[in-house]
Amino acid sequence: MRARLHALRRSVPALGEGTGLRRRLCSDAQPAADCVKFEHVVQAHHRCRKHLVNTKHLHSHWLSQETGSEIVLKMEQQQFTGSFKERGACNALLSLSSEVSRAGVKAASAGNHALALSYHGANLGIPVTVVMPTVAPLAKVDKCRALGANVIVHGTPKPWP
Repeated sequence: MRARLHALRRSVPALGEGTGLRRRLCSDAQPAADCVKFEHVVQAHHRCRKHLVNTKHLHSHWLSQETGSEIVLKMEQQQFTGSFKERGACNALLSLSSEVSRAGVKAASAGNHALALSYHGANLGIPVTVVMPTVAPLAKVDKCRALGANVIVHGTPKPWP
C-alpha cells in the first residue's frame, strides 16, 4: 500500500501544486503578492456560477440577537453534495491547466471535499483520486466511488478507548 501511495503521489500533481491556488489571506500588516484579493473572488464566482446552485441567504434573528450583530446564513446545504466545499473544489478544478486536467487530481479528505471533487471532476471529465481514512463515513466513500472517483481507503483503524 505504501508503494502504491508513493507512486500515486509522483504520478498525479497535487491539487494546488503549480496552479497558483495556494494563497493566503491578505493582511494590512504584512501584504503578500499571492494573497486572496477581491478580484480573485469575483473571478472564481464567474468561473463557477454555472456549475453551482445559487443558494439563498437568510437572516438569523436568534444569532443576531445573541451576538449583537446582523447575522446572515448562506444555505450551502442546498448544493448537490450538501456542503460549501463544492465552491472551492469547483474553482480549483476549473483553474487547472489542460495538462493537469488530463492527468487528474488527487486529494486526501474524510468526506465533503472528496465528495465535491468527485462530483465536479465527473462533470468536468477530470480524473479524481481521493485518499480517505479508514474512519471516513462509508456513505461518503460509496458516493465518491459512485461518482467515478478512484478511492483509496488508507490508515489503521483506531480502537475505541
